[in-house]
Amino acid sequence: MNSLVYFSFFFVILNLYFFIYNFAFKKLFPNINYVKGSGLIFIVIIIQYFFLNNDYIREINYFNIILILSLIYFIDDIIGLNIISRIILQFLSGIICAYIFLDQLDNFFIYKLFLLGIWSIYLTNSLNFYDGKNLNFAFLLIIILIFNYFIANNSISNIFIILILSFIIFSFYNHFFKKYYFGDSGCFVIAAFLNYLLITNATTDFNNIIIYFIPLCLPFVDVIFVILYRIYKKEDLTTRNHYHLYQRICENYSGYLYLLPTLFSSLILFCIYIMYSFNYIGLVLYFVISLFFLIIFYFYLFSKLLKGK
Repeated sequence: MNSLVYFSFFFVILNLYFFIYNFAFKKLFPNINYVKGSGLIFIVIIIQYFFLNNDYIREINYFNIILILSLIYFIDDIIGLNIISRIILQFLSGIICAYIFLDQLDNFFIYKLFLLGIWSIYLTNSLNFYDGKNLNFAFLLIIILIFNYFIANNSISNIFIILILSFIIFSFYNHFFKKYYFGDSGCFVIAAFLNYLLITNATTDFNNIIIYFIPLCLPFVDVIFVILYRIYKKEDLTTRNHYHLYQRICENYSGYLYLLPTLFSSLILFCIYIMYSFNYIGLVLYFVISLFFLIIFYFYLFSKLLKGK
C-alpha cells in the first residue's frame, strides 16, 4: 500500500509538472513553436531526491554540476548555441562523470577521461536524433531503463521506476500535443544520467555493460549509417534529415510500427545474451552473432524503406 501511495503521489506531481511547464513555456516563449527542454530540471531533481544522503556525495556533486551545465544548454533550446559550444558542453559532461566516478590512480585514467568525453558527444547527439513528435524517443528511454533496472543497485532502483513513470507521462504530452519535446537540454541531461549508469555498471560487472548497451545497439547502428549516408550524399550534417529508421517507417506506414525495430532488436539481442550467460556460446561469438544480426536486420529494413523516398 505504501508503494502504491508513493508512486501515485509522484504520478500526480509529474502530471502537474509537465502541464505547468507546457503552459509556462508557451507564455514565456510565444515565438517558439515547440515546447522543448521539458525533462531537464525535473529529471535532475528526481535523481537528486534519491541521492540526498551522505552515502552518495559523488552523485550529488555530479548532478549539481549537470544541472548547471543543462541550464546553460537550455539556451540552445531557446535562442540556439553554435555547434562548438554544444560539443564543449557534451564533452565536459563526459569527462566530469569520468573524473568523479573513476579511479584517478588508474594508469589509463587520462585516456578514459578523453574516451568518455568523446562517447558523451556521440550519445547526446544520438539521443537528440531520436527526439521527435511521436512515441519513439520515450519508448527507447523506457526500454533502456527497464534493462538497467534489473542490473542496478537496489538502493537506487526507485529512480528507474519514477523515471519510467515520468517518460510514460511525457509520451502522453509528446504524442497528443505533437509539439512537446525533450529538446537539446533534455537529451543532454538524459545522456549525463546514462553516462553515470555506464560507469557504475562498468565498475561492478562486465556483463552489466552488455545489458546496458543492448537497447542502444540498433539506434547506434542507425545513427552511424545515416551519418555515413549523408556524407556520401554530400549533405550538411548539422541540418535535419528524415533518413533514420523510425522516420522512414512513420512516413511509409501508419500506426505504431516504428516502435517495433527497437523492441524486436532488444529482445533478440537479449536472447543471444542469455545463450552467452549460460555458456552456450563464448564472448567473441556473442559479439559476432549480435553484430551480424544487427547489420542484416537494419539494412534489410532500411533498403526496403528507402525505396519510398
